Amino acid sequence: MVADVVVENASYSFDIPFSYRVPGRMEGQIRPGCRVLVPFGRSNRSKQGLVLHLQLQDPQSQQLKPIKMLLDQKPLLGEEQLWLLELLHQRTFCTYYEGLRALVPSGLTFRLKLMCSLGEARPQQPTDKQRQLLDYLSAKKKPVELEHLLEQLELERGEAAAVTKRKHVPTWLYKQAHRLTGEMAEIRAELEKIGPFNAGRQREKVLELLERWYPRVNAFEAKLKPYDRQIRQIEAEKAALTRQTETAVYALDRKRREEEELIYELREVQDFLDSIPPEVLEELKANYQTQQQELEL
Repeated sequence: MVADVVVENASYSFDIPFSYRVPGRMEGQIRPGCRVLVPFGRSNRSKQGLVLHLQLQDPQSQQLKPIKMLLDQKPLLGEEQLWLLELLHQRTFCTYYEGLRALVPSGLTFRLKLMCSLGEARPQQPTDKQRQLLDYLSAKKKPVELEHLLEQLELERGEAAAVTKRKHVPTWLYKQAHRLTGEMAEIRAELEKIGPFNAGRQREKVLELLERWYPRVNAFEAKLKPYDRQIRQIEAEKAALTRQTETAVYALDRKRREEEELIYELREVQDFLDSIPPEVLEELKANYQTQQQELEL
């Protein structure tokens, strides 16, 4: 069995159903409208998803990634709500998960956290990074959230690189870029406030912000340099995905227009039939039935 799943925190451009294999243990329980945990992307990072459709198993389904976990014992959305969710996605340009949050009461959503702590099994001869990780977790008396751990130790997800056979840009670099961009927006806003009456005072404030920001940017660029090749590859993949998405959106829009034209024509026919006087319509039906009977004879 194959499930069409949409994942949370997807941008609208890439908010499309992805196919996953349903493990045998879930086949009697999973239904459209249930939430699941799925491996997503090259790194197989666990993400929450919503099942939109179920399909019979095909020969290629064994090549699909399996669903990790079923989060709902009963569907969160019924058939009518799933239809409404699809309508919201098409007409209001929201993502599937934004539409889901509008359809269900607050408090019924999951927030996934991956926590790390020291286990009993430890490497006999740890590498430098492993020793750094062990020392950090030993100093902590409670589990640490994975994203916080990666950022603090400036580590990347080793599983992703092992699976995809290439070096990946670590998560903490994305977060640093986000913070630096936010600080840049703050500096730009302060620059726009400079006027004839506050030029000296405002200039000093901007200069102070820049003095704190500029060294961090230089350090960030140095850390980013080893990943130049990966960043160019990410940009190329994004451009290819954008082209594929634009093609899919165009095809979907064309199909929707054809359906709307068909519905319009059907309504035109129905309106015309409704405008025919009842006695004329009855005579027309009687003549048609007579003709059909003569043909049968």
